[in-house]
Formats: sequence, structure tokens, C-alpha cells
Amino acid sequence: MSHFDTSEIDVHCSVETCSTSDIVTCEMLLELFTSIPKDDLHLLHERSLELLSLFKKCKPVDCSISSTWFTLYHKYGIILSGIMELSIPLLYVYCRYLLLSYEREKHLPKVISLLERVIKISPTISHAWNDLGESYWEIGETKQALNCFLGAIQHDNQSIEGLRNLAIVYKQLAPPGTEEHGENIKLSLKFAQQAVDCDKSDGKSWMIFGNVLLSEHFHFHNSSNTLLKKCIICYRLAENDKLAKMCPDLYSNFGTVFICLEDYHSAIECFSEAARLDPKSAFVKSRLSSFLETFRSIQLTLEDCSKLSLYDLNMFALKCMLKIAIEKYTPTQYSELQLGDGMNSTKVINLTVLQPIMQDGLVSCLAVCVDIDAKIVICNLHALKQIGLLEKSNVITIFAPVLKHQNVQTSCGIVIKCPWISCNNHKQLMIDGVFIGEHY
Repeated sequence: MSHFDTSEIDVHCSVETCSTSDIVTCEMLLELFTSIPKDDLHLLHERSLELLSLFKKCKPVDCSISSTWFTLYHKYGIILSGIMELSIPLLYVYCRYLLLSYEREKHLPKVISLLERVIKISPTISHAWNDLGESYWEIGETKQALNCFLGAIQHDNQSIEGLRNLAIVYKQLAPPGTEEHGENIKLSLKFAQQAVDCDKSDGKSWMIFGNVLLSEHFHFHNSSNTLLKKCIICYRLAENDKLAKMCPDLYSNFGTVFICLEDYHSAIECFSEAARLDPKSAFVKSRLSSFLETFRSIQLTLEDCSKLSLYDLNMFALKCMLKIAIEKYTPTQYSELQLGDGMNSTKVINLTVLQPIMQDGLVSCLAVCVDIDAKIVICNLHALKQIGLLEKSNVITIFAPVLKHQNVQTSCGIVIKCPWISCNNHKQLMIDGVFIGEHY
């Protein structure tokens, strides 16, 4: 059986920790529940929903008084199992109880069977269609899941759960990179947009919308940052929702967006938040590990440094460049770089070219050395006339270097304050030990 990604499915997660007052409330409601006559179906259904809402709010595994909570939770299940056949609404509440269970996966076959009974008798219960679809999805039956989600919006075209689930499942139906996958992404976008339109404060919908946009970016190899910037807007709006903000998937995908934008510092922050929310998640760990491995490969292939541009460097990238400079190029010793602001008339320094930069037919360069505090110092040399004059790994010698600080704005809008070195007398510059003289 194929494995499908169910990380985006709403598994009815709790967001609060059980308190003593919750225990007292639960005990009181259970006592009232057991005293209700079995012919009063309306009151039985009402009280069962109250208890279900309480158990959903405070997940048993999260509370410090779990023993008492589990006992009450188990008692609630026993009562429900004894009355579930009295009405379809009570049968559906029992299904929801099983889906909240600590042994959820174990109960899935039973839940599927019961939910099929529910929708056969009462097909207008859209939530039941969604629960059945999610249950099928978790066991890998994606086509059955899709039919259930379509059934949910057929009976309620404002079903946010149904629209969200359709947005997720469509982008997983076909292998990535195929033409069918591209068509399915378009359908995913349609349903994701409809879910957001139903409730613009629903963070889960915004998160899924952002995920679909990210899939669109990768599938169509979008060279601009337009879709990525839309992803950021969606994820920021999702963060306004308390429940969505507790989802590790939000921050792991957010981190992926920042990697694409070369904002590595923000990427690390997002992956760290995802790991904090779910320290045991193999999914989050693999994302973080993959990112770090990718960046390690960038460090080890400096010959491909053309991937980096002057205005796309952020603080994290600069730190990685520092590591490169120390390990690969062994630049000038720290003691020779104790520069003061302005011109240092008695100093001579060497820098290593990381990337020549073309601007209006002239060549500038991004070069690196290390100062006394082990911080990156960027060399800012402009308008060298011969295009082929500078190459990666050239060593530039600067006499009487001028040190100043300048803000650099990345394409992501991040402003970095960097120290820059320039030279007032460019004809005294040396490249690999040779004065450039008339070439400037």
C-alpha cells in the first residue's frame, strides 16, 4: 500500500493543558450525562457534545493529571458505546470520540465502518464525510478519501474542512513533475482559495493555501519570487490563529520558503520553531538535516559561488562565508587586520575574491577577509575596466585600506550592516602579487 503525506490533516489536536477545574467540570458533566433518560435523545446528544468538546480542548496525553483524565475519558467512552445505537447523532459522536482516542490508528477500521453507516442514513452531515475521508486517507486509500471530501462540499459548499482537504489531496494524487500533477495543483489552488474565502481568520486554511502556492512554485519552476512572497503572506496570516501556530508543518514549510529566498537566518529560525513544537518529529528533523546538508555542499563548492549575489547575502550566509574563508583560503592573519574607521595609511591587507560582479559592463568584486573579532570584512572595489581582470580565488592586496560601514538590503528586504573596505588609490592595487596599474 502506498504511503501518503497526512501531516496537513486536521487530527483534532488540542491546544490547552488540562487543569483541575477541567477535571471538576468533566466529573460534573459525566454525572449529569449518566442521569439523563435514554428517551431524551436531544439532551443526550447535547451533553455528549459538551464532553467531547472538553476532551478535544485538553488532550489527555498533555496534562499533568493524566491518570484521572484518562479514567474520565474512558468512562465517557463506555457510556457512549452503550447509547450510540439510539440515534445517528449519538453514533457520530462516538465516532468522533474514537478519532480523539490515544489509540486512534487502532480504531480506524471500526470508525470507517461506523461512519459509512452514518452518511448512508444521514448524508447531509458534512463533518461525517470529512471524518470518513480523513480516516481513508490515513490508511492510504486516497481515491476513497477524495470522493468523501467531494461529498462533503456537495452537501455543504461552505464546508471549510472539505475544501481544505480537497486542496491537500489533489496535489498528492499524481507524481510530482508530471503534467497531471500540474493540473491537480490548479484544482488545489481553487479549493484552497475557496476555503480562505469562507473564513479569512482560519489559520489552517491560510497555511494550506501557502503550501499549495509553494507546490506551484516548485512544479512550474517559477523563476521570480512572486509565489514565494505570497507564501509568506499566507503563513504570516496563519500565525494569527492560535491552533495553526501550534502546527510544526507551518514552520517547516515556512523555512523552505526562506531557503528559496536565500534568507538562511530566517530558515533556521523556522526549522527550530518546528522542532520545538514537535521535538520527536522525524519529518521536521529530515527537513532541517536536508537544509544543513545542502548548505554544507554550498560551502564545499565555492567554485560555484556565482549562485550567491551581493544583494542576496544575509547574516547567516555571511557566517558561512567566514567559515569558507578560514578553512579554504586561509586569509590574512587577524593581527594584520586591526583597522580603524577611515583610511589606514600604514596598513596593507590581502583579500580573497569570492565573486566578480558585472555592473554596466564594468567589473566590481565581492571579496573576503577576517578582522580581529573574527567577523567578515567585505571588499568593495568598483569599476575595474577589463572584464576578465578578476576571477574567483584571486588575492587582492590593498595599500592604505579605507574601512567604513554600509547597510546592504537583501532581495527579501532584510538590511545587513556590513563593514566594507575600499581603496582611494586604485592604481596601487595588486592582484596575485601584480600591480593592476593601467588596467584601472
